[in-house]
Amino acid sequence: RSHAAGVLAYGMGKQFFEDSRFREAAACYKLAASVLESHLGNRAVHVGKVLMDLGTTVAATGNLDGGIAALKRAVTVLRRSPVGELHIDSAQAYTWLAQMQERTDCVEESLLSFGEAYRICRSKPDDPLLQKHLKKLRPKMTGLYANLGRFHDAVEACDSGPSVNADDAGDRGATLFDAGRYQEAAEEQERALELERGSENRPG
Repeated sequence: RSHAAGVLAYGMGKQFFEDSRFREAAACYKLAASVLESHLGNRAVHVGKVLMDLGTTVAATGNLDGGIAALKRAVTVLRRSPVGELHIDSAQAYTWLAQMQERTDCVEESLLSFGEAYRICRSKPDDPLLQKHLKKLRPKMTGLYANLGRFHDAVEACDSGPSVNADDAGDRGATLFDAGRYQEAAEEQERALELERGSENRPG
């Protein structure tokens, strides 16, 4: 099978996915991953991206275990790639993996995967894509740690940047309170109120 056949299969997978025909999309992505890996090797970023799409699509068919397996392959390929793992594709792959692991009640594994995404985002503070991803990632990690009673880890996660909305600030304040950091908790709750008032006064 030629490289062009792999590219074509990938494009068909995209179209099937857009039409919510997930089983057909998954079959195309699986073929694309196989063909492209045979031509480009198991260290090509493009192969990792195809595996990311395969993982999320297989999960959309209800097969979470299959989705997890594909995403584990994706992060391995991206880690081995010439550009390394410190970029948005790897952070996103680890995040999707963590979300699926959480849905299968593998909470500790989920936290490890979220932690890898968190580490990647923190590694490049000047990368706007990674920092945008970190803002979405932080509240999720904070909540998971807090639910497990691991307040030190929750505080470390919520200390990675300023709160971006009232709900985020409220959750952060509660986490700081549970960790015994009462003054900071009070300041964060005040920030939550300010953000909420600002939202109410915003036109439209």
